[in-house]
Amino acid sequence: MKNKSFRLISVYVTILSLIILFATPPAFASADEKQNHPDDVYRLSVTYADVFAGESVEIKVENLKEKDTVEVSSSDDSIVSVSQKDNSTITCTAKNAGSATITVMVKQPRFIIFSKEQAALTCTINVSPRAISLRFNEKRLKMKVNKTRTVHVTTKPFMSGEAPYFYSANSNVAIVDQSGVVTAVGRGKTFIYARIHNGKTARLRVLVKK
Repeated sequence: MKNKSFRLISVYVTILSLIILFATPPAFASADEKQNHPDDVYRLSVTYADVFAGESVEIKVENLKEKDTVEVSSSDDSIVSVSQKDNSTITCTAKNAGSATITVMVKQPRFIIFSKEQAALTCTINVSPRAISLRFNEKRLKMKVNKTRTVHVTTKPFMSGEAPYFYSANSNVAIVDQSGVVTAVGRGKTFIYARIHNGKTARLRVLVKK
């Protein structure tokens, strides 16, 4: 009888040990632990992004194991919609201005009677509208050769983060870089232009004297 009881206790202890062993949560480490064990944690290739409406962002779930599964959702589908190319690749499509949090649930198979262990990874995506029109804040520029001035552009809608493309009509008179810095090159008159994605342009008259 004692032997039978001992065997039963041994079986219970073995089962309990296996439960503890296999029920240990997957590795979602702190920043320090990530440095020490980079291959044992799940990560997203992108955790924050600023995009324009109509653009897409691709996110990779890194360090997935063979049997892991991924589920993804958006806090607001009207701002950013999500789709999965495969288990580790997520495409986020910006639809309207605003901010949305993408939540990626990584599920790891557990031992026998236990449900899948899971943890959440997140990515914040801010969506800005494209500009529909623009204008220079300055009315005209009067400059001397070799001097520089920075010009500024206002876009509509005001909340658009679109940066215009700058160019000069005559680089022998003045040139401009993509930060809006105009450099007077030689005596004469010209125009500096700013263009947005829809083809709309604004122009600024530049007069250069010696």
